[in-house]
Amino acid sequence: MSTSNLSVNSIDKKQSVAIFKSEGSNKEFELRTNSLYKVINRKDADAPDGFIEHGTTKLPSLGISNTVQCRYTAPQGGSEIDFKFDTGFYPESPCYFNKSIEERMEHITLLKKHIVQPYEASSGGDKILSHTNEDWWSEYSVEIEYNKVFNTSQVSDLLALYIILQSGHVAPEGMEGDPKYSQSDYTILDIDKTTAENATTATNKLDVMFEFGTLLRKDKSKLKSMLSYMGLLGVRGNQDDSSLKALFSQWISENSNRVSEFNRILEKVNTEKGKIEIEAFRKGQVMLEKGVIARMNNGRLIYQSRELGSDLKSSISNLMTNPDLENIKIKFLEEDV
Repeated sequence: MSTSNLSVNSIDKKQSVAIFKSEGSNKEFELRTNSLYKVINRKDADAPDGFIEHGTTKLPSLGISNTVQCRYTAPQGGSEIDFKFDTGFYPESPCYFNKSIEERMEHITLLKKHIVQPYEASSGGDKILSHTNEDWWSEYSVEIEYNKVFNTSQVSDLLALYIILQSGHVAPEGMEGDPKYSQSDYTILDIDKTTAENATTATNKLDVMFEFGTLLRKDKSKLKSMLSYMGLLGVRGNQDDSSLKALFSQWISENSNRVSEFNRILEKVNTEKGKIEIEAFRKGQVMLEKGVIARMNNGRLIYQSRELGSDLKSSISNLMTNPDLENIKIKFLEEDV
């Protein structure tokens, strides 16, 4: 049995319920009912160079697919005679080896309500999805291919996507490095979540560009100090307005974290202490170029015979906040550069 390949169509937006979660070191993925998910090629830095250029473990190619089945394995410490289909629909399922009985039953209750019962009702057969129904599970397969869409308002797609996630045949986006998904060739993308995040990112980016434009018109000196602190301007920073706009637009588009980075610096510069530190950094750039602040053989920076830090930003922060350097700080602020 194989699941069908679907195109992206609008689905009835009923209540969405998370029935399966996969957690990584800094990422969480939810499989929800009434949602859309899309298969994309897995990004893998260890793949051959030609594949890396495409950001994948395999070249994107429509029509080429993997056909996979539910994991067939034994509980931890078991032998071959203990092998069974690891569906997660029963308490002894090997996937629950580190879960308490309460956690297992909580998962199973959700899975039975949203997958097992509706699937068996639509198929007209009781206990079709029982792990003891080995003939059925031996025939059941899921086809995974680039650009395939799973519409989890359809129980057949919900079952298929659950099985390939639970068995480790596809990696949730952002969790490709998790050992559980080390053998997967594909990544699964949460379309609804990604669409919402992209919309939020676009709105936040517009807000940041508005702040940039306001500073450019009303307080260019503060803006240039911020850009220097962010590493966008060198010592001179003589760019005209058009060049500054192009420079900032490219920078903000390079990384999704840039919006929050700019907002963090803007919040900092709007405090008295933060403004002093950020303006001091720009002054420090000039002093470093002129040799007033010197770099020792070990790479650390020194001023007025006092070692400040390993780089200019940490050195200025140390100078502005360390009570033991108060006299040095006064001399620094009085420097005419």
